[in-house]
Amino acid sequence: MGANGSVEAGGVDSDMLELIFMKAAKPRELAPGERLVVEGEVMKSVFLLTEGELCLKKKGENGVSKPTGISRYKGALLGELSLLLGYPASVSIEVSPNTSGASVLELPQEQLLSMLSSDPHLAGGFFRLLGGPALGSPPPPP
Repeated sequence: MGANGSVEAGGVDSDMLELIFMKAAKPRELAPGERLVVEGEVMKSVFLLTEGELCLKKKGENGVSKPTGISRYKGALLGELSLLLGYPASVSIEVSPNTSGASVLELPQEQLLSMLSSDPHLAGGFFRLLGGPALGSPPPPP
């Protein structure tokens, strides 16, 4: 994990991710408790967390979403596998109530796929990032 919380995977780091998002993403501000991703819905965008903390929630047997105890932080890529594979989101993601809010960059599916199909180097870097450690995750304990 890089000094600023970025993840480096095979020589590709968060700079590649920022390049992808800076080309076409739109900034979005979220309030505490606001839901970014809803479990079971098909993703139409992928998100890069630029500020704040997001918590993951999963529906229990009673259908009520409960915290998983997993959070994502600055640099986290969210919704990418659901979007690329066409699967519904497996968890809900919302802004931690312990923060003053969160900021994300939102990149719609059409723009992401267009960029990846037009630039093989960019596509290779993006997919190498997906194969690395979870972006925006806390580092593993020593």
